[in-house]
Amino acid sequence: MNILLADDNTMLRNLLEEFIKGLKHQVFAAEDGQQALDIYQSAEHQVDLLITDIMMPGINGIELARKIRDHNSQLPIIIISGYAQPDTIAQAASLYATMYEKPIDLRTLREQIQSL
Repeated sequence: MNILLADDNTMLRNLLEEFIKGLKHQVFAAEDGQQALDIYQSAEHQVDLLITDIMMPGINGIELARKIRDHNSQLPIIIISGYAQPDTIAQAASLYATMYEKPIDLRTLREQIQSL
């Protein structure tokens, strides 16, 4: 599986990237929403899952998910947030995205990825 990972927190992004690679998946890592969108647009048919943080400079995770939904209504999306406000949760649900709060439980994330 090819996973697009977007998070502006370098330490968390690196941790998640290594975790996903340890599950034997390919990772396209992006440090912000715009870079993730650029990667998606250049490798659209190769991306099987988007994992994104919400709070990022420029294009945030909700906007990123919305833009990707315009191209692919079926792509699984996982949104990770330390700021899960009710309106954010509602926006994620409207995009048919799964939402997890930080700190993320890696066992739960592994199960979610494996279920896809």
